[in-house]
Amino acid sequence: MLNCKDISRVVSESFERPLSFGERVGLRFHLTMCATCRKFSKLQKKIHSAIKNQDRHSEGGRGV
Repeated sequence: MLNCKDISRVVSESFERPLSFGERVGLRFHLTMCATCRKFSKLQKKIHSAIKNQDRHSEGGRGV
């Protein structure tokens, strides 16, 4: 079973690579039981989305 430290690593890695089946199951199971990790996961998703949006806006405005 994954602990909170493992979950923070898996959540972060999920933006860089596809998770294995076991990682996805462990992540979902842990998030159903741990409010702190749910909040962390939601925050990471918001940050990742904001960075992607910033990258899109900065690429479009360069004029290169």
